[in-house]
Amino acid sequence: MSAVTVILFVTIFCYIFARQSCRERRSLHGFALVDHVYKSFTADRLAVCFIACNAQSSCQSLNYDLVDKTCQFNNNTKYHRAKYLVEKPTSVYADNPDSGEFTVKMGGFAEAVKLVHVSGSVSCASGKWSKWGCGPGGPFRTLVTTSTNLILLPESKELTYKISGYDVNSKEFIFTKFSNPLRLSSGQELRLWYSLDLFNHSEHDNKGKSCADVYAKYITS
Repeated sequence: MSAVTVILFVTIFCYIFARQSCRERRSLHGFALVDHVYKSFTADRLAVCFIACNAQSSCQSLNYDLVDKTCQFNNNTKYHRAKYLVEKPTSVYADNPDSGEFTVKMGGFAEAVKLVHVSGSVSCASGKWSKWGCGPGGPFRTLVTTSTNLILLPESKELTYKISGYDVNSKEFIFTKFSNPLRLSSGQELRLWYSLDLFNHSEHDNKGKSCADVYAKYITS
């Protein structure tokens, strides 16, 4: 098997603690996503429900009942679980535009995955900002996971890591030298996470937004 470089554009997406999105999605009145609710509570207004969901990357979308004021957080969206979106006259469905999900446009066996910074920065401590970690000189804290939040990259599954030749303020960096090619499927949902956010650890001083393009280098025979 010979290796041929094929750079495939996947998508653009946002991740971690964003307050504005790189993409916009509208709410749907009269609909709700069922069988994917992981948290439910009472909120006086839809805006309160949305702000609460927006603050958590684990909240992929929400349902809000206009009558009984119930706010529900979903662990998926109508885009990936369309058959679970049902009509409910008193409900409003809305996506969390900052959930960090993206979809593989063309599958294959990847020997490398490249992340290219588009805009923004993130912080986990006062005055410390970077594109991919907590602050200058620190380790990378950017993770690629499955739709169920299993870590795919880095291959070591470490929550903080170093990559030779790159730092947390590099314009781009590459996951490579896999023990086995990374199999990606067309239409597969993946997510980009900040490690502290994924495990809800020490989030009190986390803030910011960073957007990136994702590319895959596939092996062809």
